[in-house]
Amino acid sequence: RRLRLARGERALGYKIGFTNRGIWPRYGVFEPIWGPVWDTTVERVDDTRATVSLAQFSAPRLEPEIMFGFARTPTAGLSREELFDCIEWVAHGFEIVDTHFADWRFAAADTVADFALHGRLFVGPRVPVGRFDRAHVADELAAVEVVLACDGREVETGRADIVLDGPLHALRRIGCQLGRACE
Repeated sequence: RRLRLARGERALGYKIGFTNRGIWPRYGVFEPIWGPVWDTTVERVDDTRATVSLAQFSAPRLEPEIMFGFARTPTAGLSREELFDCIEWVAHGFEIVDTHFADWRFAAADTVADFALHGRLFVGPRVPVGRFDRAHVADELAAVEVVLACDGREVETGRADIVLDGPLHALRRIGCQLGRACE
């Protein structure tokens, strides 16, 4: 972190990792981790396509993401509805996660040392939160489905509810983890 700051890089926000409880036993983790994303690793894309060279990565993998932009800083202990009121926009995108550990075998502490496995983040078009029904946004975001395809062939599918029951739940949980003020 100090080296990045010394080079003039700016932290733009944070990512939450290990939000899929189903993979926790495989990696020996039992709660999510978080880490910064940097202005040098984030790219906004206003189209459905992005191109990136994978040459700089050791063992890249692709993860679909739902991202939030804040109108104001949330505090620990907020309800989902109060947390939603802090959000200005929602966007979909994808992250290239990467590790320097062979065959993706590492201890939990290694992932933190490896910048929470963050390689690059591509942020899609921003959708104002006014598009969502405040009372049902957590369920609506949790129901988002993603299909990963390669050369027109479906490779994998997923739903956002594996992300600690949904992206808004995950966001609330990380706020509680940092603030230690929630149940």
